[in-house]
Amino acid sequence: MNKIFAQVDYAVYRKTYSGWNIPQRTINNHELVFITKGKGKIIYDKRTVEVSENDVVYFYPGIKHSLCVDKEPFMEFYGVHFSFEENKNKLNLPDIFNIKGNVKIPELLSELLKTWNSKEYMFEWRQDLLISEIIYTIYKLMYVKEEISAANDVRITKVIDYIHKNPFEHHTMSSLCSVSKLKKSCLSENFKKMTGLSPINYCIKLKLEYSKSMLMESDLTVREISSKCGFNDEFYYSRMFRKQFGLSPSEYRKRQ
Repeated sequence: MNKIFAQVDYAVYRKTYSGWNIPQRTINNHELVFITKGKGKIIYDKRTVEVSENDVVYFYPGIKHSLCVDKEPFMEFYGVHFSFEENKNKLNLPDIFNIKGNVKIPELLSELLKTWNSKEYMFEWRQDLLISEIIYTIYKLMYVKEEISAANDVRITKVIDYIHKNPFEHHTMSSLCSVSKLKKSCLSENFKKMTGLSPINYCIKLKLEYSKSMLMESDLTVREISSKCGFNDEFYYSRMFRKQFGLSPSEYRKRQ
């Protein structure tokens, strides 16, 4: 699986009606549509497919598609447009699939929409992490045959919540093992299955996302941002930022 750090372009929740439609189109980014209620029809390339509750539809750049609703029960759905730097092609996801019984994806979508609508300070980093988590969750559902045990799943989620509540701390494997009550090897393996990253790389990525928002929305110097985001070494911070985003912090700020 490719490392995917997506950026949300647009998020919406739609309630449709008889005659509602989106004419045939192509998009230059990606979109996930999750049907929460009712039914509708999607013309996907040259296929006409009826979709209903708990179906997820994935549209990718250049694919011709349209949506319509002509009878009750009328469709309601989340729609999230996103893009990402690491891979501009179609993701390795099914075009249409069902997630009946999965509660995590709708919960994440609900949280993402609230974040998108809130426009609170530095909301971008939160919504981008949420869409990335949604994508990884779908990958896990589709392709990870050896599932994380329920008990370990809870422990990994606890670690992720702890990291998000304390993003600028100097997290170590030992400190995260204390939170999860798991051995290092077990924590590392299961954490990567859930997020696609090692625990430490996840922490670094989160700090970098915070710093990216600060570069765009504040007048703090690069050194000040580096320090606020938990990087003791400004040069290490700049090196990791360039490795992740392809630009130095100063170059990123100028381009934005």
